[in-house]
Amino acid sequence: MASPIALDRPNLLELARSLTPLQRQLLLKLSQQGARLLIELAMSVFRFPEEIHAPIQQLREANLLTTTNIDGSSLGADTFDLSDLGRQVVRLLRDPALQSELAYTPPDPAAQSRGAATGPDEAELLAKLGDAALQQGDAQSALKYYQEALELTRSRSQ
Repeated sequence: MASPIALDRPNLLELARSLTPLQRQLLLKLSQQGARLLIELAMSVFRFPEEIHAPIQQLREANLLTTTNIDGSSLGADTFDLSDLGRQVVRLLRDPALQSELAYTPPDPAAQSRGAATGPDEAELLAKLGDAALQQGDAQSALKYYQEALELTRSRSQ
């Protein structure tokens, strides 16, 4: 069995800051609910399993999750749980005194412009939500989604 990875506080803070909001949400859910199958974890954050596959893989590569193989499961063969390092990061994420220090630090914009970002663009998804709200006749919600998409796009271009 591999020895546990220990990080000092500054490196733990940097690791926690580098986590996307979805990755943070996944870690917090696992902390609250314990080991989960991929489909259970996806449902707990209101996503499809394919939407969380890459974030789960990144969390595994960062040694924040452990995987246990379950033979005979019809819902997937692996359960995911927090590693010791993952529990340390969750403690930081929950510490109210550190909330300002743990603001999400997005990846390098130059890397994103070269196509390093994976998954759908958040601004694009917000615009699609606006379109859907408008089709349902909810102009107020549509306007809110469109404004969020515009603000996000503007913040990225600065």
